[in-house]
Amino acid sequence: MGSNALGQLGINEPYLDQKYSPVLVDALLNQKPTQVAAGDFHTLVQTQLGDVFAWGNNECGQCGTGPLPVLYEPSTVNFDQYYRPNIKQVSAGGNHSSFVDDIGRLFMVGKSDHGQLGLGSTSNEIMPVYITRIPDKIAEAACGAEHTLVLTQKGEVYAMGAN
Repeated sequence: MGSNALGQLGINEPYLDQKYSPVLVDALLNQKPTQVAAGDFHTLVQTQLGDVFAWGNNECGQCGTGPLPVLYEPSTVNFDQYYRPNIKQVSAGGNHSSFVDDIGRLFMVGKSDHGQLGLGSTSNEIMPVYITRIPDKIAEAACGAEHTLVLTQKGEVYAMGAN
């Protein structure tokens, strides 16, 4: 429920601006979702099998599905170049997203104007990128509006992005 101005409800109704009561995201019925995350105008869902679906505003690549600017229904986030990681945790920020897999790797995607992707640059990424600048395995990541916090399995916290 809420705004669907940029497809963030995932119900494949591009001309419906708002929904005032809960609506089922039919496309996920057989996917066994285990975690959800909502950014400013995009949505992420992680499934029992470690797959990730995204939809909504993708202007900066925050959905991790390629160059389409808006997704009105769930689309699979493509991790193929990383041998299909088993994603265990997702987070959605203002215009960026994070994904942590079962072996402690961190992947980031989306807007990086403040360095919030942790790549050492301000270039946006439209497909998930494995972040190698943190020396330990990752337990969890949390995306804010323009920053990201990362908790390692050793209990250390790393921050990147706007201060």
